Amino acid sequence: MNTEANKTGPRPTPSSHSRNHSYSHTSPRSLGTVDVKLFSTQTAKTAKGKLKEEENCFGWWDYAPLLEAHKPPLQWTSSSLIITAHATEPRVVCVHFPSNKHFTLPSAPSLAASPTSYEPPTILSASARDDWIFAYFPGIDIDGAGCLWNRSHPIDEWAIKDWRTFSRGDAVVAARWLNPEREWASTDSGSPVKLPTLGPFIPLLNPIDQVKMLSVSLSRRSSSREGQERPPGERVDGARGLGRCVRAAIGFGYDESSILVATHSSFVPSAASESTPSSTADLTMSLSMNPPILEPVVTSEWETWRDESIIEVCEVSISIQGFLLSLVTTPLPYIRNSLQPNRSLTDLTFVPSLPSLFHMPAFPSTPTQTHRYVTPQSSPASVHAHVSQSPGRAIHRSPAKGTPPKPAIEKMKGKPMSALYLLCTTLDLGQYTETPKSDVTLYIFWRNLADLAVQTWVSTFHIHYANLSIIVHTSPSQPSSSPQYAGALLGVLDTKGQVLKGKERHRLSVGRLQMIRLPELQIDENWDSTNIVCSVGSHGPELPFSMAVSPNRTLVCAVPSSTSLAFTASTSIYSHPSKVLHAAQDFGTSRAKKQLSASLEMTIQRRIMPGDVVHLLTKQSTPISVVEEVLANVLSNFNASNNGLTGMWTNELLGTAVEIYHARSLSSQKESEKGDFLSRYQVGHEICSLKACNDVWEDTYDSKGYDINAVWCLTSLCSYFIEILEKLLKECVEFAGDVSLLESLKSAGGTGEAPQPLASPKTGLKYDNNPFTGRPPLKPSPIDLNCSLTHLIHPYTLDNLYCFLQHVRRFRAYLGAIAKQDEHHQMAKEMLIDIVDSSGIDLEALDRVLSDIRDEVKANAERDPDLARRCLVSLKPPSQYATLLQKFIVKIMQAQLVDKSRLFIKPDDLVDSILGLSVGEAGTVPDSDVISKGLRPRLKPPLSCVRCSGKSEINNEAFPGHASAPWLAWERSWQTHLIDV
Repeated sequence: MNTEANKTGPRPTPSSHSRNHSYSHTSPRSLGTVDVKLFSTQTAKTAKGKLKEEENCFGWWDYAPLLEAHKPPLQWTSSSLIITAHATEPRVVCVHFPSNKHFTLPSAPSLAASPTSYEPPTILSASARDDWIFAYFPGIDIDGAGCLWNRSHPIDEWAIKDWRTFSRGDAVVAARWLNPEREWASTDSGSPVKLPTLGPFIPLLNPIDQVKMLSVSLSRRSSSREGQERPPGERVDGARGLGRCVRAAIGFGYDESSILVATHSSFVPSAASESTPSSTADLTMSLSMNPPILEPVVTSEWETWRDESIIEVCEVSISIQGFLLSLVTTPLPYIRNSLQPNRSLTDLTFVPSLPSLFHMPAFPSTPTQTHRYVTPQSSPASVHAHVSQSPGRAIHRSPAKGTPPKPAIEKMKGKPMSALYLLCTTLDLGQYTETPKSDVTLYIFWRNLADLAVQTWVSTFHIHYANLSIIVHTSPSQPSSSPQYAGALLGVLDTKGQVLKGKERHRLSVGRLQMIRLPELQIDENWDSTNIVCSVGSHGPELPFSMAVSPNRTLVCAVPSSTSLAFTASTSIYSHPSKVLHAAQDFGTSRAKKQLSASLEMTIQRRIMPGDVVHLLTKQSTPISVVEEVLANVLSNFNASNNGLTGMWTNELLGTAVEIYHARSLSSQKESEKGDFLSRYQVGHEICSLKACNDVWEDTYDSKGYDINAVWCLTSLCSYFIEILEKLLKECVEFAGDVSLLESLKSAGGTGEAPQPLASPKTGLKYDNNPFTGRPPLKPSPIDLNCSLTHLIHPYTLDNLYCFLQHVRRFRAYLGAIAKQDEHHQMAKEMLIDIVDSSGIDLEALDRVLSDIRDEVKANAERDPDLARRCLVSLKPPSQYATLLQKFIVKIMQAQLVDKSRLFIKPDDLVDSILGLSVGEAGTVPDSDVISKGLRPRLKPPLSCVRCSGKSEINNEAFPGHASAPWLAWERSWQTHLIDV
């Protein structure tokens, strides 16, 4: 089909106004210009009388990619990577959300040698753990290529594990990874629960070191086992054409040991042998006459060279025999498409449902819906032949009319069973003269429990829904713990686009994302809908035909068809339809907060990137009190269900809080809020770092002492810890000075009451009256507690601080006790002593003070657990803790563990002040590694943390003697959060 027809479509007029706010990021790299756009279109409602949108009508040619299978592949992985195909080249493009970092996967040797011989990938599939990616590249007049990548620790470092060629008759149509992990779902009360295993369970995570392929037939019963020779590709070549699979869906059921594969084929003319001229000449004909042109012998009934009218379904059983994988296929009765011949199948999607008691609901018919139950035939041989039957298949006979075999439904009632819903989406172009429209047909598959010996799958045509719009996407909705609930997400495009106005006049509102209930196929009123907005480029509107849901089902990304693009691949981000309570942003409703807390809790328990979940919490429209309450609810749930593992998920939750406060500090417009969020982010980063460093302290310590090979690495940790202590004790000294000032004011006033603080008109903070000038001093009153004091007031943070202090003291004593030391160890020892002694902090006295207040801090948290949790997740002490903090700081000052002159005045400051002499560049701060906490050697471009934007150059031999296996293992565990800058 001529894609230039897109240029002839109507165009929007420039006069417009917009209700939708969006921003876009463009990669500076040469990746075909991947553009990421984020649309904040929450609902599909329009204010009455607000504006009158101008319409932009679409023709059938705009939806041609749905029929021609030109939808680009798209997937959103668990590490928050959006992977898609390059618009024009055989490359896989990856975009990290929300940092918008771009990179491409390395090309296989055959693709790198001849990139013009391959098309962009048509199949992309990432594993659930996001450590494998498979892609298929069709060849241009050559065999196709399949490539398998394996990820190392950084997010953007992928290596080719295996690649192989596929003959033109063995193209890849669908791919899906088995998921060894169970999914999480949220109950109606907001509590997360774990669902049964989805799909067959494979006990081996990485059973082999090399990729092996097993081939089985889906049209007949067959089996295959590792070690057997691969049979040649099976062809269905008959009198009317060659069958070619064009669409397929792979379905997993809960607690099912087998999978279902639904395929739909199209038929093209067979490669019939052409007639050849005879070797004998006809002497009766004039030699000057041209011989007749002998046309090739073509098959009859050319009208059947079209899409097949049936959908084939096959059960594939997967089993492990020893260490060998085996496959067994059992074809099921195929599904006859009951729609009109002018409808074309555009999508197949399986939706699983939880095991529940068997029931067959009945629904009344409506003008747009028809309902009928068709009892499946007992075997493929019981289906009557039809003119549109697959060519080459034997004609089957059907049983006598009126006596179809029926399963014993009565025996199945009351038994728990799981079902698989198959959604079949079709498109009717109306003979290219009418308005296109889509239909959805639902088929139900369940186990025939009446025959306990076999328990084969049986199917029923359940319901047909006629839609006046164009359905471009179907996917299962978020899992639910209720067996009665099952749903699907639909991406629906309207036949007319509404032109936005104002600055968004180059964008169109072209459709919506909405949820439907299954098996009713009705719009779910408990969910809102989200507008679909697209850009208008030089080739016309970029209608989104491919969509992917984020791992935590809070956002949806979409890309247009590659046929409508020249060199630009545009990826748009939309809000996922949410519960009605969420849509109204009624954050005062406790149920809405619980649902949001449950989503965040499931994200942390699944150990996946929470970027899409925290997106709502980082919006400026979300109050900071809501953020704190959601985080506190998650922490409360973790403490209630920790199974004796106290603090198991606390650090992961604090890492999410760090990401939220860091994002809000960058997007905040008010300087006071920006400073507050930045302080919270810095303190949270320190708390998480102390916990992570305590882990590596334990890893490098045994009964004999610390790993001497990691002496330089551990010394850098000690230096980092001293910096945190200096910052904390400076706040304590200043806090004590403020308290002394208040006490003196009380004594001078004679009333025993301090003057009432004044409020600053700029920042809103409270200041004490200056008794001499009447103006507020520069320091705020103690009612505004500094975020750094969180280290002293909560049991979790205080325990981390105390544990780190113990390791530093123990490590210094260990180095001093070693009799024989080489040059490197002696230098490390001298450096450690210099770092500790020049800090002006008496670590032994600090150890006694912290040991003395630990029990009191724990008792205070137990008296009010809610306030303690709020204090931890907000990363800022509440005003209620001012009195207790004052008591602790008085103990610190009385212990005389701080040398104030050394604490506040450093030797570098003295040198820089003498005659303007400076030992370094003015205003420069040495860059430290976000993981190792040492100085970055700057030997190579750094990697960036996707959570806090810190830089790292780990795996460099920056320190002599750096060969500690526990240290290297600890570093690798944190590389999964890094990406190339």
